[in-house]
Amino acid sequence: MSVVLRTTTGDPATLSSSFQQAVWTVDHDEPLSDIQTLDEIVNDFNSQRRFNVLALGSFAGIGILLMLVGMFGLVSSLISAHTRDIGIRFALGARRTQVCLSLLRSSFLPVFPGIALGLLFSFLAKRLIGAILFQTSPLDLLTYISTPTALLLILILTSLAATRRAARIDPAGVLRQE
Repeated sequence: MSVVLRTTTGDPATLSSSFQQAVWTVDHDEPLSDIQTLDEIVNDFNSQRRFNVLALGSFAGIGILLMLVGMFGLVSSLISAHTRDIGIRFALGARRTQVCLSLLRSSFLPVFPGIALGLLFSFLAKRLIGAILFQTSPLDLLTYISTPTALLLILILTSLAATRRAARIDPAGVLRQE
């Protein structure tokens, strides 16, 4: 049997001893257990959901960090592989902005198919995704727009950091190396 009391004065947590005394004056053998406030009940009910959201958020943060490191590594290796080509372009009179834009373009090419596949797979897995969402549609348009936009912004930041390094390449030093 459950009893729910509503109070208008005082802290409900401090009223548990008064409630026990009132019950025990009527029947001293009546066991009372698990006296909780409504806030405690709601917190207990939502604790698993809160943990799931925290775990998913942590995994998403780790995923974004790994993507940052991976994209920076990808663009850096692209630049390292083409250091000689970049030096030759500079020696032949190419402007630094032209070379940087060319490097940015080549770093963006593999990302667009990845974003398209990610959107396709998330659309196909909408039932699975919908099972873990709370008060959100698995086909939330804001999510489908903001996620690729955030990925592209991260790519732009990491690519700009790597291409800044490429813009400082000394063409004479590169051409002397063989």
